[in-house]
Amino acid sequence: MLDGLFKPRSVAVIGASNNPYSIGHIVIKNLAAYGFKGPIFPINPKGGHIRSFKAFKSIQDVPDEIDLVNISVNYKLVPSVLEDCGKKGVKFCIVHTAGFKEVGEEGIRREREMVELAHKYGMRIFGPNSQGIQNADPKVSVYANFTFEPMKPGNVSIICQGGGMGEMLKLHLHKAGLGHRMYCSYGNESDLTMPEILDYYGQDEGTVAIMMQIESFKNPAAFLEVAERITPHKPILAIKAGRTREGSVAVSSHTGTLVDQAKMATAMFEKAGVLEFHDTEQMVKAGVAFSMQPLPRGKRIGIVTNTGGPGIQAVDEAIDAGLTLASWSPDGKQKLKESLYAEASLGNPVDVVATANADHYYAAVDTLLKEDGVDMVLVFFVTAPFTDTDAIATRIKEATDQSDKPVVIVVETYSELYALIDKLRASDLPVYEFAEDGARALA
Repeated sequence: MLDGLFKPRSVAVIGASNNPYSIGHIVIKNLAAYGFKGPIFPINPKGGHIRSFKAFKSIQDVPDEIDLVNISVNYKLVPSVLEDCGKKGVKFCIVHTAGFKEVGEEGIRREREMVELAHKYGMRIFGPNSQGIQNADPKVSVYANFTFEPMKPGNVSIICQGGGMGEMLKLHLHKAGLGHRMYCSYGNESDLTMPEILDYYGQDEGTVAIMMQIESFKNPAAFLEVAERITPHKPILAIKAGRTREGSVAVSSHTGTLVDQAKMATAMFEKAGVLEFHDTEQMVKAGVAFSMQPLPRGKRIGIVTNTGGPGIQAVDEAIDAGLTLASWSPDGKQKLKESLYAEASLGNPVDVVATANADHYYAAVDTLLKEDGVDMVLVFFVTAPFTDTDAIATRIKEATDQSDKPVVIVVETYSELYALIDKLRASDLPVYEFAEDGARALA
């Protein structure tokens, strides 16, 4: 179990200092700022205090037991601090330090010796050349990571080999009004492996979906076995970096692995039921839908719009992505006819026309969600100046409240009305700017 890593009772930071630009200082700052529930121990040979915390000259001087240690010292010092951690009984060490496998043969040797030393004490290494971990569960609230993105509780867990990609995923979830559950950027994967972390996420009840970025597979068979076990009950969304020959070379310079695994990755993803993406933005947009809405029971989509062109774009994208257009029962058609303007189009899409008011939108969305032949609904509306768009947003939410079918919203508006988007997102409705994005997310 990885509780000592993702649910530590105490954290020490070796390499902590009062330099606000040092990794150790930033880790201390993040742990404190986001309310880590356990004690925090800065370790610095000079002692003193760091951000109001008493600093210890050695981890051996800390009076408490320590589950997790962040290490950000020069690679030449890593063996000696690991020896101290092992003697202290530390369970997990996050090694931020670079200068290992990614720099060549000498680094490979250093990395191997580091792991052997840790295992001598029954200790596990996360990294090296790694960013760290986060767990936004309010009961834990651990930000053992040196980055900047605000940590907000959510239900999507993220696992990335590269820290920059991890930050991009977190950043754009945050921009969509969401947080995340657990996060890690595992770097060189010298000891603790990606499949072990993936398995831990899969067993976490607070995680509803997993987003991954992978540069190289250290153990493809282990990944396949774990992923096949998770995807029947929890979606995995993945990007394999280095799909081109040139991209593979870039991967080598980053984490020290050079192998063309792109075709293998696609085959494994397909076999395990992992959703593969080649576009980070599209993966984030899909992740937003998974975070906010239940899974559809089938492929039949119903579309509501107040303008024709974007509705047609949604239809084309939905069909291209493998969805089918739903049709309405006689009772459903009659309800639409009675509830909407006479000039409304009652097919699929249902075009409620530009002058539709909040009650018209409610009637259309409510009717489609109650149709047995509808598995999901996409709602498009352009914020026409002659309608009460805030009231429309309220009524759309009311129509979705009693349904267990997924709904996504596409809003065409401008900056002065962006509060409307925030209101919809606060109601757990995914909001997109383009009809095609809404259709792809549902697909």
